Amino acid sequence: MNQKLISTPQEIIRLQLVQDKNSKTKSRQEDYVPFSADIWSLGVSLYVMLTRKFPYQAPRNVEKLSAFLAQISKGVLTAKEAKQKFGTKLANLMCGMLEFDPSKRFTIATVKSHEWLKTKARKT
Repeated sequence: MNQKLISTPQEIIRLQLVQDKNSKTKSRQEDYVPFSADIWSLGVSLYVMLTRKFPYQAPRNVEKLSAFLAQISKGVLTAKEAKQKFGTKLANLMCGMLEFDPSKRFTIATVKSHEWLKTKARKT
């Protein structure tokens, strides 16, 4: 069996764009919002710092790419899972930063003024 290994996030994006082009769907480049993508990245970084693992596992071969992208589009974790892992305030922050829909994702102003960050700042 000839399976191509995926080695970088850039390759995942490239493969998705090729798949979109081949299936004659519009390019996702039009939907890209850089500041919103930065919030997503910060959410992933915060998740990694708190749990010592990534919120999802990237596939090692192309055949599993669709399932991986579907997993991301469903959300990294549910509000219920987040509350169990992190508590109410942090769960709200994590879910807001890791919201799949960029139009619903927290803005930097929302993140900066979030109650969890203010609470942690006062305690230190």
